[in-house]
Amino acid sequence: MKHSREKARGETVKTDTPRPKEETLYEAFLAHARRGPLDKAIAEYESRIKQLNGKWKEIDIFHYIETTGKPIHFRARPLPPEKMRKAKAEVEKLIKADILEPSKSEWASPMHVVNKTNSEELRITVDYRALNARIKPDRYNVPPINALQTPLHGTKVYTCLDLEKAYYHIRVHPDHVHKTAMITPFGLFQWKRLPMGLCTSSQTWQRFVDEVLTGLPFAFAYLDDILIASPDMDTHVKHVSEVLKRFAEFGLHLNLNKCQLAQTKVLFLGITGGAKKNDKTPIEWTEELASSFEKSKQALAECATLAHQDPHAELRVTTDASETAVGAVLEQMVNGKPQPLGFFSKALNPAQTKMSTFNREILAIYLAVKYWFETLDGRKVHIVTDHKPITRALGQQKAHLDKLRFRWLTFISQITSDIRYIKGELNVAADTLSRPELAAIITTNEVELKEEQDKEIIPGPLRTRLQPIALSEGGPQLLCDTSMGHPRPYVPVTMRRKIWKQIHDLGHPGPRTTTKKVVERYFWDRMRREITEWSKACLPCQQSKVGRHTKPEYKNYGHAGKFEHVHLDIVGPLEEIRGKKYLLTMVDRNTSWPEAVPMNTITAEKVAEVFYETWVTRYGAPKTVMTDQGTQFESDFFNSLLTRLGCHRTRSLAFHPQANGKVERIHRTLKASIMASKRNWIQALPDALIGLRSALPEDTDTSPFQKAFGTSMRLPGDILTPPPRTEGTQRGLHHDTKAKFFVPKDLQKCKQVFIKVVTNKRSLQPPYMGPFVITKRDKISVTVLQEGREIRYPLERVKPAHVLAEEPANESRFRQRQRFHQSQWFQRHKQRATQVRLVRSTQTKDSAAAWNDYCARGRNVHSNKHPLNASQTGPPQAKQKPLQNRKNGVRGTSALVRRPERSCGGTRQVTP
Repeated sequence: MKHSREKARGETVKTDTPRPKEETLYEAFLAHARRGPLDKAIAEYESRIKQLNGKWKEIDIFHYIETTGKPIHFRARPLPPEKMRKAKAEVEKLIKADILEPSKSEWASPMHVVNKTNSEELRITVDYRALNARIKPDRYNVPPINALQTPLHGTKVYTCLDLEKAYYHIRVHPDHVHKTAMITPFGLFQWKRLPMGLCTSSQTWQRFVDEVLTGLPFAFAYLDDILIASPDMDTHVKHVSEVLKRFAEFGLHLNLNKCQLAQTKVLFLGITGGAKKNDKTPIEWTEELASSFEKSKQALAECATLAHQDPHAELRVTTDASETAVGAVLEQMVNGKPQPLGFFSKALNPAQTKMSTFNREILAIYLAVKYWFETLDGRKVHIVTDHKPITRALGQQKAHLDKLRFRWLTFISQITSDIRYIKGELNVAADTLSRPELAAIITTNEVELKEEQDKEIIPGPLRTRLQPIALSEGGPQLLCDTSMGHPRPYVPVTMRRKIWKQIHDLGHPGPRTTTKKVVERYFWDRMRREITEWSKACLPCQQSKVGRHTKPEYKNYGHAGKFEHVHLDIVGPLEEIRGKKYLLTMVDRNTSWPEAVPMNTITAEKVAEVFYETWVTRYGAPKTVMTDQGTQFESDFFNSLLTRLGCHRTRSLAFHPQANGKVERIHRTLKASIMASKRNWIQALPDALIGLRSALPEDTDTSPFQKAFGTSMRLPGDILTPPPRTEGTQRGLHHDTKAKFFVPKDLQKCKQVFIKVVTNKRSLQPPYMGPFVITKRDKISVTVLQEGREIRYPLERVKPAHVLAEEPANESRFRQRQRFHQSQWFQRHKQRATQVRLVRSTQTKDSAAAWNDYCARGRNVHSNKHPLNASQTGPPQAKQKPLQNRKNGVRGTSALVRRPERSCGGTRQVTP
């Protein structure tokens, strides 16, 4: 009916006109409603501001400038005539506005003028850098942007207010006005109002504006930018009216041309925000670019849109750690679906990269909780990680944790103790944030390579091998080697380590593979030796790759007499039987004769008593007693007993049972015998000892009883006793069965070592830890400095560490020339030239004396490598040929000169 009436009036009706996609019914309502109520509030504000007649209201807030040191003063900066005219006019305006005044101060900071945006006017600023260095800092908090966006959840209508010349609302204290003095080409002036550029201006203004907005939780201030957020239009009108009343009360001037009133999206601090947390700030596209990238831009804007916080939603922190960085994602769970609130990523320092995987994962949680502590505090939070052992970390006892890990876990427990596990393939976001190096491929910049080539002094013989070649179309010409059939750019000293690291980090291959890859692509002198050295010194490779284990040559105790060398150890606690739960075992090294005594306690006094009554009274005092580092054996009481008996005590190293292997092997057999018996271990012990004493090992085929007493043991139920061993068999018992040993050559001269991990090693954990600095070393062990204390380790757990020196910095041309003159190539050719001049300029009768004098001066230091042996008493008497003296026609004899030249690692003789 409506359409028919309009047609009757002759009006055109558009029945299919679509509404723009960006405009919703709610936005259309706002466009109609915001014209009326806000205009009334703004009119009331303007009427109150006009009463000031354009002057600044006197506020009882001052800016103080507390300084240290003597006054500073500078000369005025010159200005061109046009800027000089505009600057004078601007200064006169500021004086009329009671902002500036002439000064006689001993302080003077130079004036600096800049052009205003979209205007021909100038803005007067001051270079206060020298003054700021002497001002005592003000620690008042200027809120971060995240803190301003946090309370915006549930808001839909926004207003941004812009204050006009905000800092001029605050006066500088009269006692400190002279410190703001500004020197200009046309006079010295000082600021009565707060100028821009002072290091404490922002804190003073933020303190003032926070006081103005006290009690208005819907208004947020970041310096001179004010944001008002409301859930609906009616509430928003009330909120804006209250803020404008406060501004009128304090006499704050608004720049209404820059204010954004009652909008669904506003530009605040360079970020476009609305009901969604923040959108991308619009970019001015050309028509050609807009048609090509509109879909891509929209997809990028929507893929990771951050949401406002819901104060009632549960928060989730998902973390991950790699060898180089840690990453985390903060989300809120709304209706069972996660909404991202923030992302976090941080690179690890060199010390943190050496941590274990477990410690790095805890560090990732600690850093994420610390970063979002204000957001997480007091909320329901759970943490998600793809490292399952972390889920039980908070339940570990303090004694099992080091101080650093305990401090991290204590801090995390302040927020939550709920740590959950997620599969690694599902932890995509945090895993990506912890591996930023995967986001880009490292390539060598040809321009940078060209600049470094121009800076370096390349030796003449090497320079002749290189040809200028452009590797890419339009690229610079680089010096390249073509000996392999394709151009290989020459790499200067300052970039060699970088090139090697780029290629070696792609999988950490061995020295041979790395050398092959680098040699195929680049070139420099002695590159194979340097690449091999750097690859061997790669710390991650040394920690993760297992080579041939160190096996030192230990002292052989096989020739000790019977019962002269005894091994002691304690087994238990076992199942308590008749009040006994420990077992003291004693084994003779020569005969393998075992003794085992049950005990109810293992105090030092009890162990010493049993050892004396069981062993010493039966077999005499031994010369050597070997034990582990148990507290009973380390006690003064036990060692005093050994001293009285005249025994020498040796001890095995921690986590190294091989050193006390004699008794450890007995333990294994003894436990197997007891477990096979159906009786308790005390009842089965005598029969087990009989079996050990009468056993015939495969290597010697002689029982401990036969070694000790020279005859075979008669076992219970025996009818015939085996005949005794012959003398030849007895001599064979002392055959040296020394095991093969291997000790790396570098272990004797290296300064740092890696230590093999032997306890609680996890999957993908490097088998070695370190490197650690060596403080002491002997034939079977090394002592290293670990976490501030010295710890001794056996050589089996030690691996030499190859550590690179610091990467060379960019050298000056003088330093490059000095290094070139000190190189082996230069010294070798200089020495050869000296020998030729010496021999040719000396007569035959003086050749021997000259040669001896040359060698006596110590120039031929490396006689074993030099072609001429310095030990000879005269010049070599090898082939001699007459040499015509061009000066006087006298024929002389010249000694054969051998020139050292590189030829398969040796030298060859060359006659000049």
